[in-house]
Amino acid sequence: DVCIATYRRGEMLANTLVSLDRMTIPHDVEVRIVIVDNDAARSAHMVVETFKETSRHPVEYVNEPRKGISFARNAALAIRRGDYLAFLDDDEIADAAWLEQMHKCAVDYAADVVFGPVLSILPENVPEWIRRGAFFERPRDVTGTSRPCGATRSVMFRTKVLDAAGRAFDDRAG
Repeated sequence: DVCIATYRRGEMLANTLVSLDRMTIPHDVEVRIVIVDNDAARSAHMVVETFKETSRHPVEYVNEPRKGISFARNAALAIRRGDYLAFLDDDEIADAAWLEQMHKCAVDYAADVVFGPVLSILPENVPEWIRRGAFFERPRDVTGTSRPCGATRSVMFRTKVLDAAGRAFDDRAG
């Protein structure tokens, strides 16, 4: 399962979904795309319905009206079916090899959690001092580096580990 939690960013979400449809997928892997709309007004519903019409992958839409990313991510945890659950933010564009490489890394390193890089693409008109300052660059580890923690943008979990932990995202964290 690839999950995207979204809140009132229809155009960005549409771009993210298109990028997922362009992914290369290992021959023995099936993908389901899950969109959790964190807006009580269901602002992403039509974007998802339009995407479903042409998607190569099954698509599931879930509405989680309680505001907060933890509620949205817990909604995804509640309906997961795959051996792995990947999260991608609604303002990200997945590289064509993103999921394939995440899966390969999980298998090659027997990893229960894999974090992928997130590279910022700045608008052409951004001031040069912002580019020089590298304010939007995130640290990148060498593939295979063990990490004690990480963010949920571009991450993949082995679901049996999630089940064994019996934990969810803390709703108090928003």
